Amino acid sequence: MTARKADGRFKQGVSGNTKGRPKSTRKELRTLADFDRVTLKVANQTMLVKTAQGKEETISRFEANLRALANGSAENRLGCKNFIQFTREAAAEETARLKRQAIREEYDSQTALGRRPAYMRPVDEEF
Repeated sequence: MTARKADGRFKQGVSGNTKGRPKSTRKELRTLADFDRVTLKVANQTMLVKTAQGKEETISRFEANLRALANGSAENRLGCKNFIQFTREAAAEETARLKRQAIREEYDSQTALGRRPAYMRPVDEEF
């Protein structure tokens, strides 16, 4: 720990933060898959909402936006629609990615056994 003056201030030229600023742990969004992953993560976060009966209920952000849009209480209807559309597209792309991965794994297992069914062919990572 660095020495301080009697009044609590650091001596001139001496920093109180000897280790420096910590490195950021945030991941950069470099691909569409990264964007989809973050979109789905945000959509699945839970939040506390009050129902029409005055009860508190914990639901996902996606469900909250869908409910607000359905019952007409959305202050930002366009924002709700866009959020729902982004989430839907991200889920569709994630589903397609998982299907491609399953096909690729099946193809690899068949070729490792020396077989190559006519209906199977390698699948590219990105279309």
